[in-house]
Amino acid sequence: MLSALPLGLDVNAMSAEESLQPPPREQLAGEAADVALPMRLSGPLLKRSPNVLMGWQLRWFEVGGGSVRYYTSPDEAQAHAKPAGNVSLAGLSLQRKNGSAFDFTALQTGDRIFSLDADVGSKVGSAGWELGPAGVPTVLQWVAALQQEAEAVAAAKEESERQARMAEEAKAKEAAEQQAKMAKEAEAKEASEQQTKIAKEAEAKEEAERRAKMVVEAKGKEVPQQWKSSSGLAMQLPPTLGTRTTKPFAEIPFQANRLEERKLLFRVCDANRNGYLTLPEVTRGLMTKFDFGKMPQPKVDTCVQQAFSVTKNYAGNQTGVAGENVEDHEFRIFLEMLVFLLQGETNHKPKVLTQENLKVTSTTTCCAACAIS
Repeated sequence: MLSALPLGLDVNAMSAEESLQPPPREQLAGEAADVALPMRLSGPLLKRSPNVLMGWQLRWFEVGGGSVRYYTSPDEAQAHAKPAGNVSLAGLSLQRKNGSAFDFTALQTGDRIFSLDADVGSKVGSAGWELGPAGVPTVLQWVAALQQEAEAVAAAKEESERQARMAEEAKAKEAAEQQAKMAKEAEAKEASEQQTKIAKEAEAKEEAERRAKMVVEAKGKEVPQQWKSSSGLAMQLPPTLGTRTTKPFAEIPFQANRLEERKLLFRVCDANRNGYLTLPEVTRGLMTKFDFGKMPQPKVDTCVQQAFSVTKNYAGNQTGVAGENVEDHEFRIFLEMLVFLLQGETNHKPKVLTQENLKVTSTTTCCAACAIS
């Protein structure tokens, strides 16, 4: 393993900024370059050929741009021709030999050892190379230039890795902030939806309470659904009946001793004040005064219709209006028949007692609802 030499000379053939620039892709690939690469040091060196038969060869070397490259002549280097060799100085390891000779390896060279010698002597003159006033660089200059360039490569790599870490950290931070933002937006949306839901529920509750209050206030003031006949005829209620309390249908006054109650009930039903009760009139009157409980409305309507059909023209000797409607003297029979039908007794036959005159002889327009309630 080759050991690195300590830094000795300060070779300033190029600036520190230039030394950090990586060599162009073309040069790293060993191709010709269109422009001159940054150069820390250049000059002739003897290089031992890997072919033992060829021995030492005179080559023109350049150190810069993160690598060391060599040409067969300085003219090729000045013409930016393709170098004969180009080695990246990443992982450089140097070893001084006796006198002007030294060896180096790098990550790119693998197991190969480059052996160089700065004592070019008469070989430069024999090759006819014009070196100019700079002359031939010494071995110390070559070693220092190679080490400095290797350090520049390591620094550039470290800076590149640092920039990459910063970019990754910035990307991760941005992603975290984006996720946090999305989480807050989702949380805000959920909170908004929850508030909307609560508001709607509160509004629905308030509306339900308002309606319930209206129902309570209007209870008894509007005709319940069961007070409408199954034929669809709406029963028109006297204004004074709205707040009256209904009685169970079992209390319908069909008994003989409840004549006065029947008179008032007949008055309630006889909306036209003509002494004749039509089916809608008698249905309306009964619905306003009596409660039929949980009995289905169609059944109530059927019982009323049956009782009405049996009772009208009960004697069988009436025609015209009298034969089509229930008169005052038939009203008790109608009520008795209705109560028994509602109780499920379909074969009941009311007894004809005495003829009743339920007509109220009065000049008032009162419907008698208040008296029968």
